[in-house]
Amino acid sequence: MVDRAAGGTAVTVTGGLTPSHGQERLWFLHQLDPLDAAYNIPLVLRLTGDLSVPALTAAFEGTVARHESLRTRFPDVDGRPVAVVDAPGPVVVETIDLRGRPGSAEPLLAERTNGAFDLARGPLLRITLLRTADDEHLLCLVLHHIVADGWSLNLLRTELATRYAAHLAGHPVELPEVLPYTEYARREREAAGGPEAEAASPTGGSGSPDAPVLDLRPTVTQPVTEPGGEGAAGTGAGPGRRGGGRGRGPGAARFTRGGSRGPVEPSTRWPRSGGARPSWCCSPPTRCCCTAGPARTTSASAYRRRAGANPNWRR
Repeated sequence: MVDRAAGGTAVTVTGGLTPSHGQERLWFLHQLDPLDAAYNIPLVLRLTGDLSVPALTAAFEGTVARHESLRTRFPDVDGRPVAVVDAPGPVVVETIDLRGRPGSAEPLLAERTNGAFDLARGPLLRITLLRTADDEHLLCLVLHHIVADGWSLNLLRTELATRYAAHLAGHPVELPEVLPYTEYARREREAAGGPEAEAASPTGGSGSPDAPVLDLRPTVTQPVTEPGGEGAAGTGAGPGRRGGGRGRGPGAARFTRGGSRGPVEPSTRWPRSGGARPSWCCSPPTRCCCTAGPARTTSASAYRRRAGANPNWRR
């Protein structure tokens, strides 16, 4: 079976398995923007002391061979994703020597962590080792969320350390077997379509024709009107105004909360550039925190307390 990847290149698919529901969702989001790196999971470690690159590479190869999710890719077959688990093999560890090049590590790390993955081709694990000094390295690992999560990083780091130490000492690594994620995905789909899931449904899995229709419309009933007033906080009256129009000046935001308590007033927001400076302002006009930059979200009373306690807190 042959699939076409995003770039139009043929990708051979053999023995594809059904992914989990979560993996299918992430695959769909990836199709909307293949260059988006929002679901990249980075891990950067600073390693000090003597480092054996062959031992580190062997630790990665043993870890990837044990966890099939690190060898899984997700090509598109007839508009649906399939999980293809590749056989264990060599793991690419990119090594870059940055000694004598101060300041060059940060842009390289940003490039590696923000680079998009090709879910159809894989691998979905990117490893980069930057040598910044004779006894210091930066290890950058980036995984796609479709094969890992935050908990996976802790397991990955622990297993890498165990395998690295065992390889240096010449000891074999004995770790328990793990459940392949593709097996978990199979069990998940079987359970979702089995009798247990149908029995757990309030309608027995068939839906009820008498079930009420949910009304998900907003509960706000008062119309939103533009307030009047002068200065930083308007005082004019208007429809839906409570508390004397406090916090209704230019640039102020209106927030409401549904329920029996009705609208809730926000904290006073001072306007953006061009608004009036309050008499208690703590800085000169050129550095005023009330008229420069974006609208502040701190209440006026908080500003007064801080300015009274320390007139130079904003300087």
